[in-house]
Amino acid sequence: MKSEIPSPQEQILVKIGGLLLVLQATEYLINVAMLYVFQDNPPMSIATLEAQKKTAKKKTLGYFITALRKRVDLHPHFDKLMSSFLDDRNEFIHDLCRVPGRDIETKEGRQKLDEFLAKLLGENMQVTRIFVAFIDAWAKQVGIDKNVRDTCPDLYTSDFYRSIQTTISSLLQDLVGKKL
Repeated sequence: MKSEIPSPQEQILVKIGGLLLVLQATEYLINVAMLYVFQDNPPMSIATLEAQKKTAKKKTLGYFITALRKRVDLHPHFDKLMSSFLDDRNEFIHDLCRVPGRDIETKEGRQKLDEFLAKLLGENMQVTRIFVAFIDAWAKQVGIDKNVRDTCPDLYTSDFYRSIQTTISSLLQDLVGKKL
């Protein structure tokens, strides 16, 4: 029977595909946060939100980060994380294999790719946790947290959510401030 162990090239390609999926989920999460949590001109009607939702699908991650900076003041560390995340995400999407020495054909190239993928995954997880915390705080503020909990009960009992509650939720006000 033939071994089913993937080649080193296949292993790195699987990591690339998995990272692409989690990046897309994070971008969607940021989009939702910008639409509901960091509204441009609150309070908005349902019709206005629906219209914005349609146009938001065509916006880039860079657009949302720029809009976030316009709507609130970001703590310098959070701003640096968002800049690094955007730069690395764009490099991943547009230039992943154009960086010299980063390829799947050599052990050294795969190692460089793997290091970059690990860095971007770490940034992605930090950004995801922060935006989940923002959305959770907003849901509590507007009184829909029970509905969200009923819709996604597994999320609220997960280690992921508990870690957000213990490490990030109390820091949200330090991450963003009102524009003066």
